[in-house]
Formats: sequence, structure tokens, C-alpha cells
Amino acid sequence: YDAINEQIDEVAETSLMSGFKPVSRVAEFTALTKIKETSGDYTDVNAVFSDILKDFKYLLKNAEELKADADKADNYLISAKMDDFIATFPSSPDGYLTRASHYVYQRKKLSDVGTEQQLLSRAEADLASAQKLFGDNVAEGYYNHAKLIYGVSAADSTLTAPGWTMDRAADWIARAIAADDRPLYRQLEADIAFFRGDYAKAAADYALVNQGPGASASSFYMAAKTEEQLEDPDTTRMFILMDSAITRATGVNPTDAATYIMDAVDMRMRRGQFAEAVKLYDRYYALTGGEVLPRFYYYREQAKFRANDMDGALSDIRLALEGDPNNALYLAEEGSIYLRKQDFAKARQSLERCIAQAPDFSAGHRLLGLCLVRSGKKAEGCRAFERAKELGDPVVERLMKQHCQ
Repeated sequence: YDAINEQIDEVAETSLMSGFKPVSRVAEFTALTKIKETSGDYTDVNAVFSDILKDFKYLLKNAEELKADADKADNYLISAKMDDFIATFPSSPDGYLTRASHYVYQRKKLSDVGTEQQLLSRAEADLASAQKLFGDNVAEGYYNHAKLIYGVSAADSTLTAPGWTMDRAADWIARAIAADDRPLYRQLEADIAFFRGDYAKAAADYALVNQGPGASASSFYMAAKTEEQLEDPDTTRMFILMDSAITRATGVNPTDAATYIMDAVDMRMRRGQFAEAVKLYDRYYALTGGEVLPRFYYYREQAKFRANDMDGALSDIRLALEGDPNNALYLAEEGSIYLRKQDFAKARQSLERCIAQAPDFSAGHRLLGLCLVRSGKKAEGCRAFERAKELGDPVVERLMKQHCQ
């Protein structure tokens, strides 16, 4: 009772020092707290202990979340106070893990607290303390150790301390799997292997994860990305895995599903599978309910153009221009489509509008020159080619040799 009262006073003082206004009356405490007052009709000491334990776990969880929020806001006063609070719960590993993460990720901002090596040493000490508190569940401690190293090593290439490399993360997760081979641990091992460029090992681990209840949209997505990196990738398998990732994410996290779809589009485009890329663009459009920007239509137009669907390409570039009517790139694309359709009058109109919007756009002059040459206006076309050359167009000289000599 006395300890809690003292902590309430300390939290109130810290709040005031940080510019907040803490409540001070019991009625205000009661209105804000999520811990509910009991009836007091306890007859079993075990029931009393159970309820009190739940309340203290709740307090600890909130302290850890508040510390994380304070770290993000660079409020070291509140963060330090939560450190003190967490220290009163020494039987939980979570506080030590949170503080270790804080030391590592915020080490550059904590230069007034200690050197990088000192902060990393403190983090290692906290990880060791957390490991002891996991008790018989040693694998979970090893896993959390590996996860922290992997996270910071992947995010910060400047960290080269011996105990904080991706190789060390691999060592820790191997120990976790040796103690308890769980899908969650296998996925982290796969993520680490992928980062290290060991794609065969990553593929094997992701396959194990995807065969069991731990499979997720993310694990299927990473399996597809890993397959792509193999020396002799099975593209059929790669796209099946990607489709599984998209399907799983669609109902759970549409944002991830959209990301996966666009990644699959890139895969298809790089392999010249333009019609399949168009289908994926259509799937993206359906997923977003048609809430897309003009550039979406431009990108889908590119896929349709390469799939030789000129009518579809023209429809999409017109939609792009409806949203951004003065975009020189879109106007050049419209002109290019009309050129393929041999509608030279409309091609010229689009390309002249393009040049009016962007006089120094070399591709616009090159395409206009091609339009003029093909419509029988060789002299005008060659002048347009010359202007494109002056602007540094990389391919116009070949057209000039072909049409202007």
C-alpha cells in the first residue's frame, strides 16, 4: 500500500515536470482506472492472490507500453521513471527485454548516458536477466535474444559490435530451435537466413512453417521472395506461393495484400508476362475498391501496351489523364499508343500537347518526329529528331540514321 502511494506521487510529479496535469482525487482515479474494485467477499487466499497478480501484470504491461511511447517521443524523464517502476517487478522478463531494446535502438540518443559499448553491455545484461526469468522455457529467451539482434542488425548497418551481428542472431535462434522446434522460431531463422543470403536454408525453413498452423501471409510472401533468389528458381512455385500470400492477407490485412500484389506485378513484368501482370493490376483495383491515383492507370497501361492490348492501354491512359490532364509523360504515352494504332493525327495532337507542357522532354520530341515521318512529313520529323538529340535523347540517333539521311 505504502509503495503504491509513493509511486502515485512520483508519477504525478513526473507528469507535471513533463507538462501534463495529473488527476488528484479518488473519484478521478476511479473514473480513469481499468482495474475494477472487488466486492471483498474473498474466502480463498488463492483467489485473492490470483486477482492481485492480474492487477499487477496489468500495471506492468501499461508501464512497459508507456515506456515505449515515451521512447518514441524522446521523453527520457518518463522513460526513466517507467524503468524504476519496471524494476519493482523483477519476476517478469518483459521489462528487461523492453529496456534492452531501448538501450540498443536508442543508443545514439543516449550518448549522455553511456558509450555505445556501455549501452550494448547493459542490453546484454538485461537479456541475461530476462533469460533467467524465462525459467524452464529457455527457448523463448534464446528466441527473444535472436529477435532483438536480428531487428537492430537489419535496421542499422553501422552496428558491428561482435555480439550484435546477424551471425550471432543465427546462433541464438539455432539454440532456441534445438531446445524447442516451434514454427515461430523457424520463421525467424528463415528471416535471418534470407538476410544473410542463405536462400536455400531460408526456403527450407519457410517450407516447414507453411506446412503447419504457423503459416501466415508473411511466411508465404517471404517464401516466394526466397524462391525468386534461388540459383534455379521454380517460377510456377514462386507464383503459387505469392498467390497464397495475397489470398491470406486480403481478408486480414488489405494493406499487406496490396503490397504483395504490386510485388507480384513486378515479378511478372520482369519475366515478360504482361497479360498476367494486367490481371494482378485488376486484382489490386478490386482490392482498393477503385480508389487509385492516376499513376495506377499509367502503370497498368504500360502492362497492357506490352501485352499488345492497344485499346485497353488507350482506355487506361485516358483515365490517367482525367486525373492529371497536364502530365507530359501521360500525354507522351497517349501519343505512343496512337502511333501503334497508326492514328497519326491524334498522335500528333497528344505529342504537341506533351511538348507544350514540357518543352525540354526529349522523348516527346522524338515521338513527335516519328509521328511526322510516318505521316509523310519527313523534314518536320527530322527537325523534331534534331531537337530531341540536342536535349540528350539516348535513342534518337538511330532513328535519324534510318529516316533523315
